[in-house]
Amino acid sequence: MTAALSNTPAAIEARARRAARRFGYIIKKSRSRTESLDNFGGYMLVDPYINGVVDGVRFDLSAEDIIEFCTESAGSANHETESNVEATK
Repeated sequence: MTAALSNTPAAIEARARRAARRFGYIIKKSRSRTESLDNFGGYMLVDPYINGVVDGVRFDLSAEDIIEFCTESAGSANHETESNVEATK
C-alpha cells in the first residue's frame, strides 16, 4: 500500500519540520508581512543547542530547501559513518 504525498503548503511545511527535527534543528517561520532586505518571508533553520542559525539567516529558505538540506546532510553523515567503519577495519 503506497500513500501519495500531499503537496499542499501545510504538508510540505510539516515534512520540512520533521526532517529538521531528525537532525536536532528547529524551523523558524518569518512572521513579517512585508519583505525587506533582512527578511524574505521564508524559513530559518536553527540549532537550538547553540542558539545559532544553520541556514537561512535572512529567512530566505523555502520548505523544500530545508528538506533538501536535511536530505543532503543525511547523505553526507551516512558517507562519513561508512568511511569511518572502513578505516577501522
